[in-house]
Amino acid sequence: MGSETVCPICNLEHIPHDREKCPQCDADLTCFKVLDTLAETLAETAEPARSPNAASMRKKRVFFPLFLGGLALLGATLLGLGVYRIRMLESRMIRQQSAFTHAVDTVGSRSDLILAKQEQMVSLVTEQLESRRKLSEAQPLPEIRIDERPFLDIGKGDISGTEPIAGHFPGGSGIKTPTRSIEAAGNAFDCYRATDTDTLWGIAERFYGAGHFYPVLLEHNPELSIYNVSRKDRIAILKAAGEAKRIYRAITLLADNRLFWVYTVRSGDTPIVIKTRYCPGKACLPSKYDSHPNARMYPGTKVKIQLAGALK
Repeated sequence: MGSETVCPICNLEHIPHDREKCPQCDADLTCFKVLDTLAETLAETAEPARSPNAASMRKKRVFFPLFLGGLALLGATLLGLGVYRIRMLESRMIRQQSAFTHAVDTVGSRSDLILAKQEQMVSLVTEQLESRRKLSEAQPLPEIRIDERPFLDIGKGDISGTEPIAGHFPGGSGIKTPTRSIEAAGNAFDCYRATDTDTLWGIAERFYGAGHFYPVLLEHNPELSIYNVSRKDRIAILKAAGEAKRIYRAITLLADNRLFWVYTVRSGDTPIVIKTRYCPGKACLPSKYDSHPNARMYPGTKVKIQLAGALK
């Protein structure tokens, strides 16, 4: 053993042997001196002795690879399980997608079948309506007979025994009409609630295709006032709009280049009632009614009322 030593950490040479630390890296040289002394002592002995630290280190060297192998095996197992679960999820998603596609295809095929049936029904109904229209046009129009019997004059203002008419008319406090329910018309009519801005011409144009068909509205709603439509009125509208033309031709006639509506007198009607309701301020009735404006008229009698704004 010399008087100088070498630092085993930074390899600094010429360090005095009595120094406890390396002047360059500040490493503890005492432990290395002890190790050197131990090595010399072991070398001098005849029978080498095994230190317990060496056995412990050997055990550690054996255990560490086993530990790493276990970790690797565990990691591989977890990875395999993860891959298996991913594959299972993919398989489930594929089955669900297949079931969804099948359901969509089924709904689509059913929808196509329903649409085809609807088209067949529409075509059938259209053919039936067309055949009915042709049949109605082929039928001759009924002959209109104007009853010219004298009306019954029972005195001015005497119109008892009748029901009040709906609505208010100028000077019409005594205006009467028999009761009539739209619901009694059956399935041939729809009920339309008018507005304050409606006119009979506009309603006929909307539902029947032409405004001059408004006498058809009056025919089915004789309680209406031609110039006084409001939201209080409920109007019966033909569901089969094509019938309006045929009915219009049946209830109107042309005489002396003037167009007339053949009105059927109702119970309680008088000339002033009819004029106030359908042609206020105008001479729309035959002249024989002018001298007896408040006389009772025979129910069921046909009276010509001259129309304004209607065309054949």
